[in-house]
Amino acid sequence: MKTIFNPTISPCLGEIFETHSAQFERWPLWVKGGGARDALIATLRGTPAARLRDLDLVLVGDHHTPEDVAQILVEFDGLVEADGIEVIPSIESHFDTLDFTINGALVRPGEMVATEQAVESVQSEILTVSDHEMGRRLGLQSRLGLRALLFSARLNMKLDSRQEDEVSYAATTASDFLILIHLFKAMETGVGIAFVQAMLEARIVGLPSSDDAQCLLGLLKAVGDFELRSSSHKAIVAEARRDALLNDINVVAAERAFDRVLYGARF
Repeated sequence: MKTIFNPTISPCLGEIFETHSAQFERWPLWVKGGGARDALIATLRGTPAARLRDLDLVLVGDHHTPEDVAQILVEFDGLVEADGIEVIPSIESHFDTLDFTINGALVRPGEMVATEQAVESVQSEILTVSDHEMGRRLGLQSRLGLRALLFSARLNMKLDSRQEDEVSYAATTASDFLILIHLFKAMETGVGIAFVQAMLEARIVGLPSSDDAQCLLGLLKAVGDFELRSSSHKAIVAEARRDALLNDINVVAAERAFDRVLYGARF
C-alpha cells in the first residue's frame, strides 16, 4: 500500500475537506469510490481531478456503532446519503473487496492511500477486474460486465486482455433494464456514444445497424415500461433529443420514443 501526501483533488472535494475538517479530524473517515479514484488518476497523470459526483465515505474501525454513523450524517448536513457511509474493520479489508483494482484508493485531507495495483492500473491505463470479483463461484455478474464497459469509456482505459472475453460475456447477460440504467449513466458523464460503441463491440446490442442513434433508440424501445422518476434523468433525456446521437434518425420517431420512456408508457 502506498501513501501519497497532498494529492490532487477536485475543487468540490477540497471545499468539503475545508468545511468539514473537524469531522475528518474527529472521525477516521476516508472518501472512497469515484472521489478517491479520480484523485488518484489526477495525481498520477498530472491532470485536474474530475468533478465530484457523489460523496461516499468509509469509517475505519468495526467498533463504530449505527449511532456513530447517524451522528456523522447529521454533521455532514445532507452531503452524504444515508447509505453513503460504510463501516470497515480496516483499510486493508476494504481493499480486499473491490470491484476493480483502480478503485483501490482512499483520500482524506492532505493524504491518500492506494494499492500498488491501483497505481499500476492508472499508469498502464488498463482496467482490471479484482480477484475478488473474478473469483466468484457463479462467475462475473452482468452488472459488473456493464460497469467495466462504462468505466473503460469514462476513464479512457482498455479492458484487461486476460479478462476481456469474460467481461464481455457477463455484459451480454444483462437485462435491458440494467443496460438502460448504465446507458443513462454514460450519457450523464458525456460518454454515451463511446459506451454504445463498447456494447456493440461486445455484441450486446443485437441490432442490424451499428448506427449509434438506432442502438440508443432500440434500447429505449426494449424497456418501454421504464419510468424515469428523477428530474436529472428527465433532463438527460431532454438533452439527448438535441444530442448528436439523434442526428441520423427520424427525429419525430425519436421524439415519440423518448416521450414514451419519459412518461413510463409501454411500446
